[in-house]
Amino acid sequence: MRYVLYDTRGNCVPISKQLGFLKSYIYLEKLRTDEGRTIDLDIQGNNLEVCIAPLLLEPFVENAFKHGARDKRSHPFIRIHIDLSRINRLGFMIENNKDENTLPQEKPGIAKGIGLTNVNKRLELLYPGRHHLQITDTPDLFRVELTIETHEN
Repeated sequence: MRYVLYDTRGNCVPISKQLGFLKSYIYLEKLRTDEGRTIDLDIQGNNLEVCIAPLLLEPFVENAFKHGARDKRSHPFIRIHIDLSRINRLGFMIENNKDENTLPQEKPGIAKGIGLTNVNKRLELLYPGRHHLQITDTPDLFRVELTIETHEN
C-alpha cells in the first residue's frame, strides 16, 4: 500500500521500488489462488536506478493472473523477464498460457481490454518514440514485450 499511496506521486519511480511492489503482488496472488500455477520471475542485470512511470508494469501482471490458464491439466504458468542490463533502458516480457476455451484477440498485436488500452495510451504520452510494445495473442499463449528508453539519447 505504501508504494501505491506515496511512492507513485512523482512522474518517475526507480525500478527497484516497482520490483518490490511486483514481488509483493505475486506473493499475494500465490496465497490467494493456490491453483498450482508456476510463476517465474527472472531479472537480468542490476541497473536498479532505471526510472519509469509509476504503475506501468502492474496491469500486465494483473492481466496474466486474471486471464491466464487455471486448469491444472494445462499446467498454468506465468513467466516474467525483466532486463536491466543496459543504462536508461528497460526490457520487460510477460507471458502466460491460456485455457483452450479462451479465444484470441480479433487482431493480433492490438489490445482490446481497457487496461491494456490505457497502458498503451500512457506509453504514447510518456515515451513517444522511445518505447516498443508488442502484444502476441495466440490460442494458447498471451505475451507482452515492452522496451522503454528512459532517457533520450
